[in-house]
Amino acid sequence: MDSAVKEGDRLYLIAERLAREFDLFPSADPDALFRVDGLLSKEAIAAEIANLNSLDIDSYIERVVSPGENTRRSSAVDVLDHLGTVLSKTENGSYLDATLEMPFPSGPRPIGVIAQNRNFRNGEWMPEHHRQAAMFVRHCSHRRLPIVSLMDTPGAAGDELANSNNQAHQISLLIAEMSDVDVPNLGVIYGIGYSGGAIPLAASNMILSLRDGVFSTIQPRSLANIARRLNLSWQECAKQVGLSPFELMAQGNIDGIIDYVPGEDYKVDNLRQAIMSGIDSIEHSAHAFVGSNPYIVDYHQQTLDRFLVAERRTKKLESPTGLGRLPTPTEFSNVFGEAYRYLRYLRVRRRIKASSRQQYGRLAASRQTVGELQTRVEKERNRIYFRWLLDPDRLIYDKSLTGAWTDYLSKKAARFEERGALSKLLRGEPARNLREARQLLLSTVIGYLYNHWKTEASGNLELLHRHLANATDSAYFLNPSDIPDAQQLIDAVSRNFSLLPVLLEKFSFDGKKMFLQKDSWVKSYSENQLRTQLSVELNLALAAQPLAGTSSDDASKEVIRQNRQYLSDQLGGHLNPPVGLRLVPEETKDLSILDVMLNEDLRDDFIAEIRNFQLLDHVYDGLLDRLVLIAEQAQRTQSLDEQTVRQLISDAFNDALNHIDPDVSNDVAVVEQRQRAFLDWYRQFAGSRSHRGFSRPSKSGRNSYTRTCRTLCSSSSKSFSRAC
Repeated sequence: MDSAVKEGDRLYLIAERLAREFDLFPSADPDALFRVDGLLSKEAIAAEIANLNSLDIDSYIERVVSPGENTRRSSAVDVLDHLGTVLSKTENGSYLDATLEMPFPSGPRPIGVIAQNRNFRNGEWMPEHHRQAAMFVRHCSHRRLPIVSLMDTPGAAGDELANSNNQAHQISLLIAEMSDVDVPNLGVIYGIGYSGGAIPLAASNMILSLRDGVFSTIQPRSLANIARRLNLSWQECAKQVGLSPFELMAQGNIDGIIDYVPGEDYKVDNLRQAIMSGIDSIEHSAHAFVGSNPYIVDYHQQTLDRFLVAERRTKKLESPTGLGRLPTPTEFSNVFGEAYRYLRYLRVRRRIKASSRQQYGRLAASRQTVGELQTRVEKERNRIYFRWLLDPDRLIYDKSLTGAWTDYLSKKAARFEERGALSKLLRGEPARNLREARQLLLSTVIGYLYNHWKTEASGNLELLHRHLANATDSAYFLNPSDIPDAQQLIDAVSRNFSLLPVLLEKFSFDGKKMFLQKDSWVKSYSENQLRTQLSVELNLALAAQPLAGTSSDDASKEVIRQNRQYLSDQLGGHLNPPVGLRLVPEETKDLSILDVMLNEDLRDDFIAEIRNFQLLDHVYDGLLDRLVLIAEQAQRTQSLDEQTVRQLISDAFNDALNHIDPDVSNDVAVVEQRQRAFLDWYRQFAGSRSHRGFSRPSKSGRNSYTRTCRTLCSSSSKSFSRAC
């Protein structure tokens, strides 16, 4: 092996040794000269970290995540004119690149800027944007322009169009180009820097962040989906990982925090100074590194030899577009370019932390976190339901609802008609017609809501069941008209230090914003919007456990009424007294779904219909969970015996009944009676017009809801037919 190869290998052997021992160094490149202006001091960073550690989950999200995700936040492209003179600029939707002339201490210098424009697709890049950025990075490298990237994206686009155009490949291409450039590159977290949209631009010699920037290699919401076993909500994931620049500094993932946020025009000079001094710092570090480490010169000599006598294998790396092509002698990198690459590798490697299986095994039990995902999911689902409750769908908006209601009314009006034999044959028997119209109305209304609520249907149907079963108590829920002045009500709750903590515990995250960030939140909404939001959040509190902490026997029966009375006592005249039961409009065009369900002639039937839909939902899940048993027997015998099917249905129904009605009697006869009634209802539902177009949306990847259930009870399979 010749000496040139040995010296080249030596460079990366040293890099790996430094990477393994990075904990021994204050920096991955010990010779780095870090002199950057416009940053927060170490004392200010330490104080803010202590403040963040003391915050609860929702306060943390409001302080750290909300500013960056605020849709009204100005885009990174808006600050370009404040940084220097724009020499050229290219815009393509959410992508922007520009060449700026900035007033460096040594004199004006041009730099290349890549920015993500949140005014388009919230800053998401498509594959063509990543490729365009890679081309611009290579262009800057050839012209020896330092590169500054302004990260502000929720992630790379992940839709069908993006994936069909090789989004992952284009992201990888940009990572490679950003890592390979032989000029200084500096990344600035301008707003949100999440996932594959920010990772390529973070492959930089130095990463700085604005005070309210957030960065994570995976979105908290995506992390929550991965970590469902720990029952963590995305808010808890965000706090556990640490998204703020202050926590990122403590973790060693960024190099400094710029004392500036968008809107602070009087501090924009801090951003400008941080960029210029940051580039100077990178260059001075490379200068010092080359002077004290002769092996980088040896490596450069090896690279030069390979350029002078290019191998055929090297030439094959060239692409038709010019990316990865061999440079001309004018463009060929100097020794400082090799130093920029090498130091960039060390700094990026320093940010990557890994644990061995043995280390993870020892620490897994002590680090495991159990979150409150279900509690937060339930609050969010309840918020959606109560918002619907304030403005339920009207019958006139859907032809099937209007038709079912009109048909029911006409059949009800004709129920006492005397008809002869021929008339009964042609028009049907009035009592039977009424029963069929009644059943059609019930299944049409609940089926409509099930499809309308989609994945939230199961929980919302349970809330609706409680509402109808306790209609008198539910009449005490708040309506926007019960709030005379929203601003005064917010102020009254904020001043009531005994009531406020109790309500905040019941509110959703959006509700807490009204009090955690009251002024800015209130000013962004109209009076009617505030009344609606307050009604929804206060109804969440009314439906919870007694607010006053009462333990009387009536508490379980009239929780809403008692809580409404408690709020009225605490808030004085800021709430109007309840108006009682909902008034049913006389005109059909003004009638809502809720008005129909509260009809005294139909309410009990709707309660039973909701229970049947809930049972159907859980029986379906139960049967799918037992598909392994079905597949095993089908593979062995090429058939399913009646006893197996009967047991499958029985087990699935028992589990569903225990979930829906946990207080139901365990008597075998009672359970069998409920099962027979449910199967009778299902046969009637599956044979009616109301099941058409009805699909079960609660789990992705499933076919039609009725297709599977009807298969279980179809006459084409004798075993299933007998079991049903």
